[in-house]
Amino acid sequence: MNLYTVDTRIFAILRALEPDTETGEVPEDEEQLLSELRSLGMARQDMLENMAKVVLNLRAEAGAISAEIERLSARKKAAETRATRYLDILSHECPETTDLTVATLRWRRSSRVEVGDSEMAVAWLMSNGHEDCCRIRAPEIAKDAVRKLLKKTAVPGVKLQEYRSASLS
Repeated sequence: MNLYTVDTRIFAILRALEPDTETGEVPEDEEQLLSELRSLGMARQDMLENMAKVVLNLRAEAGAISAEIERLSARKKAAETRATRYLDILSHECPETTDLTVATLRWRRSSRVEVGDSEMAVAWLMSNGHEDCCRIRAPEIAKDAVRKLLKKTAVPGVKLQEYRSASLS
């Protein structure tokens, strides 16, 4: 029996326990209905307690997974750092393409843009018609500041949404 079925049955029993509106008579099987209602109440309580246990277990599992992710991330970063360091040593020791039996160390040409003075570069690019070379980010709303402002005045296009959130402790 699931929680929905239990709740539906509880409501049906409560309706059955109501006196007849025309005659005022109480149901004949009132004791049996009350007994079933008590047992269903206990079943419902057990189900709710079990759901709470499941929530707590899932939170604990999520916490353990997060800790494992952090541990593996640190391990990954350390391995990447060692690999980079060893590649630097290889590149220093082998200035030309070198066959290392298990792998071949090769060199390729590459380039990157290094910006020393971004303000000067942006000004030049914009004034010379190269707007496509500049990225201009859209302004972001500082929601904490807007929340404080909403207590004093209305802000068009913004509303304070109230909601409830459940917590299990």
